[in-house]
Amino acid sequence: NMSSKCVQLHNIKNVLFVTDLHKRESDYSSIKNYREAVRLVQQDILDFCLNNDNTVLISCGDWYDKGYKSVDKYDEDTNYDRYLNMATGGNFYICIGNHLYIERDSNPELYMIQPSEYVQTKTASTAIEPVIKTVSDIVIGDTQISFFHYSRDNKWYINDRKPGIKLHIGVYHDESVLPSSIRESAGIYGTSTSSSYLTSIYDNIDIAIVGHVHKSFSPTLLTLESGKQIQIIVPGAMAITQNSDNYKHRYVDCPLLTFDEDGSCTMSYYRISTHMDKLRFFNVKEKSTYTFKEKVKVTNSDLSQVKIHNTIFDYLMDKRYDPDEIFTLNNYFPGDYTIEDLKEVFRRWEMRK
Repeated sequence: NMSSKCVQLHNIKNVLFVTDLHKRESDYSSIKNYREAVRLVQQDILDFCLNNDNTVLISCGDWYDKGYKSVDKYDEDTNYDRYLNMATGGNFYICIGNHLYIERDSNPELYMIQPSEYVQTKTASTAIEPVIKTVSDIVIGDTQISFFHYSRDNKWYINDRKPGIKLHIGVYHDESVLPSSIRESAGIYGTSTSSSYLTSIYDNIDIAIVGHVHKSFSPTLLTLESGKQIQIIVPGAMAITQNSDNYKHRYVDCPLLTFDEDGSCTMSYYRISTHMDKLRFFNVKEKSTYTFKEKVKVTNSDLSQVKIHNTIFDYLMDKRYDPDEIFTLNNYFPGDYTIEDLKEVFRRWEMRK
């Protein structure tokens, strides 16, 4: 149904943009009470939607972190999606992020967006109406919001600006749409973006709201080669997924559009706590240095030959991975993974090569 791609909405008062939440069924090994903090963030978003009628909720991607095994956790976490759908009168939308593709077939997000023309389940979905909608764009009055769903291969994130549109907002989930100054400050290397590429993709855009990057930035004005200026907003993740000071922020200023009766809109920010005070951080290194030991049958004389890898980078370099591939892998699978998760990542990586 191609008509589902563009949606025109009426009588909308607010559009709230929320960022990466990375819901997962267990805490990270180095971050305790992670699930509880994420639950509280969802409660705050839900309170906003319940207290403000006619609200559209837009997730900038990575609403879930990866697949689930536990049915009760799946039930608990998808219930919040259903509450948000009800509180917005069905106006809960998402820009698909890279994490949807991690353990995709057991990732709750895949099931919440069905039926979707962007990504389908392995077996035909019986869903009639998505809990979280995936569309190409939404038009409210003379404002257009375009969704640039994450693609691993096609970085040409462009959508036509409809006639009569006064404000065109792009929602993205890819670091390649950011100028290198922001990317490098966020600690993302290995991808390069030319200024001519940015000038092309932002040619008809006024404001870019970018998920995926977990570090929080102040809104920036970017001047394109054409001389045009666009505002780039990188609010940062709503969940603290790494025990690193670069990613620890106490709140996220979520972009908020408020529409007047005449259809004109103003942009402000709605502050939502990350509930970082609930988290307890552990330095996993102190407990024991996780090392990769090659699986070899060892006799005493062989022991000196066993390589100890202190980091995944060492391990991958030793496995003759190309440094560019390692960067890609590191960006594609951010976060904190168990050894089993990593084995799965490498297995898939080998299959792709």
